[in-house]
Amino acid sequence: MTVSHGGIGDAQERLRKFGATSVIGTEAGGISYLEVRFNDALSEPQRAELKEGIAALPGVSRVELCSVRDCG
Repeated sequence: MTVSHGGIGDAQERLRKFGATSVIGTEAGGISYLEVRFNDALSEPQRAELKEGIAALPGVSRVELCSVRDCG
């Protein structure tokens, strides 16, 4: 999952309760991204909650969920 964001800071603790296993901040082309990983076994309702938790972070402008197979 890749999340466009503007200076979110450390969100790992906030997102763990939604099933995130790791949170990594990166930058490419002057745009900051937050990559949030989660277990493939997360159910669809749990994934929806994780997506909502990410969207609620300050500065988030877009949230996309995709599998490791599709996103890498």
